[in-house]
This record gives sequence, C-alpha cells and structure tokens, in this order.
Amino acid sequence: MQEGDNVLVPDIGYPVYTQSAILTGAEPRLFNLAVDRAFLPDPAQLAALADARTRLCWINYPNNPTGAEAGAGVFEPLAKLSPATAASCWPTMRPTSRSASTSTGR
Repeated sequence: MQEGDNVLVPDIGYPVYTQSAILTGAEPRLFNLAVDRAFLPDPAQLAALADARTRLCWINYPNNPTGAEAGAGVFEPLAKLSPATAASCWPTMRPTSRSASTSTGR
C-alpha cells in the first residue's frame, strides 16, 4: 500500500487495522459491524466504500472481539467486490462450525 490507497476496516475491530493503514499512508475507510446484522459486513456498504484505490478489506471471522461467526455465504458477495477494485478481500480465518472437531489442533 502507499499514499492515496485505501483500506476497508471494520468498525468494531482492533485499532491495529486502522493504524496499519495510516502507517502505510493509506486512508482507512470504516464499515459498520452492527448488532442488527449479527456483526456481519453489509456488502452494499463495502461496495459504496470501495474504489479503484482500495487495496485491502479486513474480514475476520470468527470475529474478534464480537465473537460473531460467518458461514461461507457471507464471503461470496465479498469475493465479487474484489474484481471491481484492486482489493484483497480474503477471509483471515476459515468459516467455522460449532459441531466441528477441534481434536486436530486447527
């Protein structure tokens, strides 16, 4: 990233998301993670914030600090956002299932 770029940052998130954008000279653009959406991103809001200078979209599930979980269906509309921008909009954690075994250590 460089000056003039922007990063989409969740508003309920860790300060490092915003600070890392600022340190590179990029503009952090906040998107809401609201309780009425179960702390999931609104694809329409992300599309309105993104442009050709968007380089990264922070998507982190299970979300920390809210604890919200996201199924695979949440990521499909976000992946469609990327071709219209230069953004990397990849999940930083895999979708989870409460019934999944944790015995593998993953």
